[in-house]
Amino acid sequence: MSGAAAQDGTRTPTGTGAVAEMAAGREVADWRGLFAYHAEDRWNALLVGPLRECALIAEESGCRFRLTREWQRGPHLRLGVRGPAEAAATARARIDQRLREVLAESPSTRTVTLADVRERAQRMADRAGLELDQDWLADNSLTWTAGTTEVTETADVTGTAGTGTAGTTDTADATDATDMTEGAQLPVRVLLEDFHYAATVPALRLLRAAPGERLGPACADLMAVTAQEFGRGGPASAALSFRSHAEAYLNLDAAAGVRAAWDTAALRSAPDLRSRLLAVTGADMPAYARDWLQAITPVVRAAEQAQQRGVLALPTMAEGFSPALTERSAFHRALAGSASWEEVRTSDWFVIYRFAVNLLYLQLSRLGVGPVSRYRLCHLVATALEERGNPTTTTTATAATAMNMATTEEGDS
Repeated sequence: MSGAAAQDGTRTPTGTGAVAEMAAGREVADWRGLFAYHAEDRWNALLVGPLRECALIAEESGCRFRLTREWQRGPHLRLGVRGPAEAAATARARIDQRLREVLAESPSTRTVTLADVRERAQRMADRAGLELDQDWLADNSLTWTAGTTEVTETADVTGTAGTGTAGTTDTADATDATDMTEGAQLPVRVLLEDFHYAATVPALRLLRAAPGERLGPACADLMAVTAQEFGRGGPASAALSFRSHAEAYLNLDAAAGVRAAWDTAALRSAPDLRSRLLAVTGADMPAYARDWLQAITPVVRAAEQAQQRGVLALPTMAEGFSPALTERSAFHRALAGSASWEEVRTSDWFVIYRFAVNLLYLQLSRLGVGPVSRYRLCHLVATALEERGNPTTTTTATAATAMNMATTEEGDS
């Protein structure tokens, strides 16, 4: 497989539907696993240890590996192995063996039942627009289903002949198969699966490069470089978009007193964080940020090209903000009345930028950053990038502490 080699020996395949490099024009296997391990506080250790080994196993077999953190049906990691049928079966078997060793040697000791977390589970299902799935996965279990992926060689909706785009079918989820032919509609789910396969290894490498208290600053770096790469207007544009997301949470969902605490931490950390973010979006971009951009850029460009050709419809903000938000948020009321905002929200580039930011948020979730923590990071980053000569002084340690708190928010769900 082509791609950039990392210091740990893994490679990041480039291009959406990069599995086509392995099997252009023919069917490949797409194994999906559900690894139920209820002790979520140990997930990061699993990701940088045994699950990183699983990614290496997949690569050695000429396959790709993906994982996401999931909570529907109980806390579990959703896994994927994609590649030529025989190679994928071999990799899946080796990965299965390794993870069963983990379950035997270091099982989860925190079994969670639906009754324990029903309120949280219902809230998360509501956010995702899903019915609450009560088919709970048993703790310390691992199940697999086999699917297939059709890879086209020349009928490529991204406009790059020969790279292909994969559409996955699986007997377990009854998703309609999509014929990836010229003029067909490209489902967003196809791009998301390509993204998860492209971005998993960079996430595992970042967790190794930025463990513990270093994770928060690294996540802020990813936010800054994403806005720099796909937004317009530099730091000011980034500040506006992240401010919007933070303000939506603070005005609609946050408990009393949260804003004051967040404001205090954000103002204290702003000068140093601003210096850091301006550096990482310039000549001092760290390897994990370059790694991230290499993973996300082909997916975003594929979405952009497909949208231009009329085979992909991404959500827009044609209707503007909700009445509840503009009623409660002074920030959004001012924005909604701005002529410049009206021009931005209906533009093609902003649709693609929002898609890129959504991919960023999926990556933060893969890294273990929950929704509340993500909103707090948005608040910190927006405040830092809006900063202009604020007399508040801070230290690197102070800024790092604020961002570490942002990725370990109590009650995150």
